[in-house]
Amino acid sequence: PPTCGLEINYRRLRANRHVQVYTNSEVLSVSGEAGNFKIKVRKNPT
Repeated sequence: PPTCGLEINYRRLRANRHVQVYTNSEVLSVSGEAGNFKIKVRKNPT
């Protein structure tokens, strides 16, 4: 069983087809409005 709420929420996010999880990444910019966002993300080397 999960040991904390963070693990449960992470699993829920991963299971949601409307959400993409980018690990080891940095948000560079966010623009737009509710329901229509554009986000620039830089994926850092592993």
